[in-house]
Amino acid sequence: MVAPPRWRLRRWLYRIELKARVLYRCGAFLAKIVKRKILARRRGLKCIGPSLAPTVVIRSWVTKGCLTAESGPRPYRYKDRNFGDLLGYLRSKGFRTVLLPMFFNLDTSEIEASWRLDQAGENVLVPELQVGFGECFRSVARALRLSGLKFENASFGGLDVSAVFREGHLRSHASPELLSLNLCYPALKTLSRRNIPVEAFYYPWENNAAEKPFLLAARQYFPEAEVIGFQHSVCYREQIAMKVLSAELASHPLPDRIVCSGRVYLDVLGELGFPRSKIELGANLRYPEVNACTLRGPLPHGPETVFAVLTFNESHTRELLVKLSRALKLVRKSRPGVRLLLKPHPLLDIKELRSFVESLECEPFEIVGGTVQEWIRRVSVVAMVGGSVSCLEALAAGVPLVRLSLATDFDFDCIWTQNRYDGFAYSQNDLVEGLLKGLSDSIVDETLSTTANEIKDEYFEPVTARSLEVFLPKTLRSSRPQAPLAEL
Repeated sequence: MVAPPRWRLRRWLYRIELKARVLYRCGAFLAKIVKRKILARRRGLKCIGPSLAPTVVIRSWVTKGCLTAESGPRPYRYKDRNFGDLLGYLRSKGFRTVLLPMFFNLDTSEIEASWRLDQAGENVLVPELQVGFGECFRSVARALRLSGLKFENASFGGLDVSAVFREGHLRSHASPELLSLNLCYPALKTLSRRNIPVEAFYYPWENNAAEKPFLLAARQYFPEAEVIGFQHSVCYREQIAMKVLSAELASHPLPDRIVCSGRVYLDVLGELGFPRSKIELGANLRYPEVNACTLRGPLPHGPETVFAVLTFNESHTRELLVKLSRALKLVRKSRPGVRLLLKPHPLLDIKELRSFVESLECEPFEIVGGTVQEWIRRVSVVAMVGGSVSCLEALAAGVPLVRLSLATDFDFDCIWTQNRYDGFAYSQNDLVEGLLKGLSDSIVDETLSTTANEIKDEYFEPVTARSLEVFLPKTLRSSRPQAPLAEL
C-alpha cells in the first residue's frame, strides 16, 4: 500500500524534527560543559595530580543523601551509596582513592556537589576539568555520526519494526546526561597521558550501556589495572542487561571480576551467562543495616498498617495505588481501620502523589519520609511491585510481603529463591487475599523467622575482614586459595 502524499510529507517533517532534537541536545551538552568549566574554576576545583601512594579510581552514583553537613574540621561528610565504607578501607590499606561521581537526585548543582565532595576530603575526578573542548567536540561529532545508524530488517512476530527502532533511537540519542557520563572515557585518557598510574578501577556493576565507555577506557589506557565490578543491588529476571549470550563474550566488555553482595548471585550470574571464573563472593556493602536488623517483634496496639513502598517509575506507582486502593476497600470490610502508609521514592513528586491518592478515596493514608529500614519493623504488611530491593528488606525483617504483578510492564522479579512470599498477586482477589494473609501473619511466626534468616544468608553477605579483602586489587590480595563456588 502506497502512503498518500500528505502522510509522506508528515513523516518526512517528523524525521526532520527528531534530527533537530538531536542537534539541540548536542548544543545543550556543549553549553553545559562551558558552564561547568567556569563554575568548577570559580569553586577552586583542581585536576587530579600524581601521588606517591598507589591510586584506585571508584566510579559511583552520588545523590543528595550521600553528603551531610558537619560541624567538625570538615564541613561535609561523604557516605558512598554503593560501596559503603570501602573507600575508607582502601585508604587504610595505603591507597589513594579517587572518586569519579555520577550524579542524580541532587538538591544543588553537580559542580557544587563536586566541591562539597572535595570539602569532605575526597579526591574528586571532575571530567569537565580533565577534558579539553576538543574532546567535547569529538564526543558531539561521534553522537551526530551515530544518529544516522541504520535499523533494518528488525522484525517482531513477522512484522517489520525497523521504523520503531529508528524512532526510539532518535528520541533518546545524544542526551546531555549520557554524553556527560561518556566523558569518563577522555577523562581517563587524560589521566594516562599525565602518567598517573592506577592500580584498580571499581564501579557499581549493572551491565548496562552507560558503564561500557568506562570499561573500554580503563582497558585501553590502563591495561595493567584490574577492573572490579560490584554487584551492589538486586538482579531482575526480566532485565535484558542481566543476560549475556556465549556468542557475545568475545566482544562484550566485562570487568576482570564481578564481586557479588550475596551467595545466591554466584549461581544466578553463572546461569545468566556470565563467566563463572569472573564471579566471586564479596560482601553486602550497600545495605549493611539489613544484616544488623533483628526480626520484628509484636507490634504495639493500634491500627493495622499496610506499608506501600513506591518506586521511581510513575506508571508502576499509579497502577499499584489504583489496585491497592480498591483492595483496601474490600479488606476494610472485615478489618476496619486498616491504615495505609506510603513511602515514596525520592524522585517522585510528593504534591502530585498526594493529589492522586486523594482522588482514589482510600483514606486514611499517610505519606511518610525516612528510609524503608526505619519503617519496616513498625508495620503489619508490605505491599509493592517486584522491582526493588525493599522486597528483600521486608522479608529479612520478618515482615509479610505482597507483590503486585503489573499489567503495564514486566514484574522485574528480584527473588530467586523459593519462600512463602515469593509469588505475585495477579488479580484483585489475589491482592485482597495477600493483604488479609499478611495481616494475619503480622505476628512473627516460625515460617517468617525461617524466611528472614534464609533471605539474609542468601542475599546479604555480612561485611567481615575476610569479605572486605576480596575487594583489594590483585597486587595486595593474600595468596590464600579461593574456595570453589560450590563450597561457598
